[in-house]
Parts: sequence; C-alpha cells; structure tokens
Amino acid sequence: MASDRCRGDNIVRSKRVLVVEDNPDDIALIRRVLDRKDIHCQLEFVDNGAKALYQVQQAKYDLIILDIGLPIANGFEVMSAVRKPGANQHTPIVILTDNVSDDRAKQCMAAGASSVVDKSSNNVTDFYGRIYAIFSYWLTVNHCQLAR
Repeated sequence: MASDRCRGDNIVRSKRVLVVEDNPDDIALIRRVLDRKDIHCQLEFVDNGAKALYQVQQAKYDLIILDIGLPIANGFEVMSAVRKPGANQHTPIVILTDNVSDDRAKQCMAAGASSVVDKSSNNVTDFYGRIYAIFSYWLTVNHCQLAR
C-alpha cells in the first residue's frame, strides 16, 4: 500500500539529491536545516555548473536543487542538459535563486524547472522554512502522490 511506503524517514533516506550552489553560506544553511529537521537523504553538493553537468551524467537523482547564477555553466545550461533524454530528464529541478521576478520565474519554468523558490530573505527563519518546504514536498508529499 502506498501510504505504508510513504511513512516515516525510510522514503527520504533512499533519496539522492544534488544541490548545485556556489555560495558556501547557503550550503551551510541548507545542511543546518536538514540536520535540525532530521531530514536524512543522500546529499551531494557541487559549486559550479560544469560539475553539475558531470554529476547528472554519472548518477540518477531524485531531486536537483539548482541556483541560476553559477560559475562556468549557468543554471539554464544545466537545466537544458538535464532535460535531454537520459537518466535525469524527469527528475524534479527546483530553482533556488536570489530575487526572482515573475519574468525570471516564467523563464525558469519554460526551461524545465519544476519549481522556482526565491532564496533572498532578510530572515534566516524564512530561508529555513523555504528549504524545509522544498525537501518535504519533493521527497515525501510529491513522491507519495505519484505512488498512489
């Protein structure tokens, strides 16, 4: 039964997540949120688009969290490569970037993003909540809805 499979931490532990973020402070905050909320998954961090392009060719991910303003290859280049036929073409991509305008969000969605989240905030608690919501939804709620 799908509901049994979607209870507890077991479903999250088996999930593999690639976080593509070049800001060490944001990486530290993401790690802290997951630790405090007791979310345990297989996390991999890379700090530029070229490394992300390499990783998505090497492994299958359950979720990709992607900044747009990356060095070497930007988030749009990464999304374009991920959405080509291959192991990750259907993997959810959550854009986590600064100061998202409506036009930028539409551009991200048209390029293949599953969701766009603005990480700019004057309040660390808001950022924590956004990170928790991303992981909670994409690794549990969304997965369980698809399993039904």
